[in-house]
Amino acid sequence: AAGEERAIPRYDNSGALMRELYRILDSAEEYSLDFSDTPHQEGYIVFRPVTMTFRTRTYEEARAIINALGESDNINQISDVSIAGGKGQQRDLCQTDLVITYFEVAP
Repeated sequence: AAGEERAIPRYDNSGALMRELYRILDSAEEYSLDFSDTPHQEGYIVFRPVTMTFRTRTYEEARAIINALGESDNINQISDVSIAGGKGQQRDLCQTDLVITYFEVAP
């Protein structure tokens, strides 16, 4: 009943979101973010999907990044998670692919 109370950010929260993603992904060896899916609105909520790929040295580092994303003050849903050991020249790196959808209150 006490629950956790977090406010949904107002549209367009992309500036604060980019600062947070930069901070969280700073420990990754490399990363890429794809915002090509256009935000869409359902009722008073805007969904902002981000496709993300990042590489870390270990599974534990990848898991720590995923945990930090999930614990964000920017309310989100993480889906389509894939974590795999590297191959070829990148075999010492762990690659993580996921989709994270951020929620914002419509203008």
